Amino acid sequence: MTWTAMLDILADLGTATVESLWLPVLAWTILAMTAYGVLQRCRLGVHLQYRVRQGLLIALPIGLLLGVTTSWVSNLGLFSPGIQAPLDLSGPGAARSPFPEATSSSALPSWSWLHAVGLLTVAACGIGAYRLTQFLADALALVRVRNQSDFRTRPSVQHLTDRLADDMDIQRSVRTRIAPGDIVPQTVGFFRPTIILPETLTEDRAALRMTLTHELVHVRRYDCVAQWVEHLVASALAVHPGVGILCRSIAHFREQSCDAAVLGTEAVGRSQYATLLYRFSTPLNSRNSVALRIGDADSSLQNRIRAMHEHPSSADSTSLLTGFTLSVLIVGLTVGVAACSDFGGKAPPSTAEPKAQSANRSEALLSGRVVDRQTGDPIPRVNIIRAYGADEQSSRDGFGEGIGSTNGNGEFTASNLSPGSHQLIISCVGYERKTREITLRAGHPRTVTIKIQRETMSLQGVEVDAPRTRNE
Repeated sequence: MTWTAMLDILADLGTATVESLWLPVLAWTILAMTAYGVLQRCRLGVHLQYRVRQGLLIALPIGLLLGVTTSWVSNLGLFSPGIQAPLDLSGPGAARSPFPEATSSSALPSWSWLHAVGLLTVAACGIGAYRLTQFLADALALVRVRNQSDFRTRPSVQHLTDRLADDMDIQRSVRTRIAPGDIVPQTVGFFRPTIILPETLTEDRAALRMTLTHELVHVRRYDCVAQWVEHLVASALAVHPGVGILCRSIAHFREQSCDAAVLGTEAVGRSQYATLLYRFSTPLNSRNSVALRIGDADSSLQNRIRAMHEHPSSADSTSLLTGFTLSVLIVGLTVGVAACSDFGGKAPPSTAEPKAQSANRSEALLSGRVVDRQTGDPIPRVNIIRAYGADEQSSRDGFGEGIGSTNGNGEFTASNLSPGSHQLIISCVGYERKTREITLRAGHPRTVTIKIQRETMSLQGVEVDAPRTRNE
């Protein structure tokens, strides 16, 4: 692949993604990061901090999906006729030919910001694919850990789990498994959650009760589902540093919110609970836990203990405010992200031009090349003429209008053709004139190859009659 072809691919990729992906991401970055900075300076409860951050993150994929859905519906023609295709951002009159050397076959194309956007898209896809592969590997490791055969069950531990789940109004069945060694307690599973506990924990009844309560809070709030969604978003948009920062902040406040809920649900002393957290926050124990764990995460022990004293308990006191704020943020950010994409279309220009010409001024619906029928060689300086229709012949001079001519490579681009059926006349000196019927559709550029035949010239026989000489 030549350097010119690579630049063309990058430019096309940048043109296709600048309004559909990167402008919405830019809008989300401005709005979400501004809200995140405000949250960093506000002294709000950990429950509200946790939910608001989740709302900031989830607004990005929802906004992008809303844009895709709007684009799909608009392509079906369910929106008003005024919705148009997005304008070309490469500048006025800069409609690009699908052929690399259509404008200049001798000079290399220059680097533009669209090439940079295309390169950013390629990098985002590569990094996202790598992170998604890691995510799938971690998920498979989590499944293998859950299905290990060396896990044991204890009726007394399961009975305590069921009683605590009933007290917390958890309708799902929660299983407990005892693992050998001193691992970090963790919860796995969506619909059939399983709490994995270290064997040493069963010897301390108070520590066991606090640990089960902590993990059951995660089960009640479906934190496992939320964490997987966050990992998917963070993997797909790993190129965006703000997404990673927000996901790490969500993980911190998830554990701090769970700590506050445990202290509010159970009559537990803060010193006892802090001792339990310290026990399962040492590097040795954390190294033995699998990825996507819920029980310990990456939250700093110092921050968790500080949060326990600043926000002692009140698991449900901010539920209404949390729900209202979260709803406002999701709706506002989603609309903002979707509005900055090109999926919603643009309003029609207030001119007297026909709608068909106005809707397609920014892109060429027809391009192609003219070649010799026998040799296949491109033919330069071929005139492409649009024949007037029956309704135009009475009001215009001539039989048609020129819409372009081929360059040195036999390529042409017709930028002023509107959607519909057109009769094209291909004319060139030394070749037979050819007429071809072309049907164009809005939003569907068409590339054609036209073959024309050389003219055959026949010379009539010439009879020469000379007078006889005298010598004959």
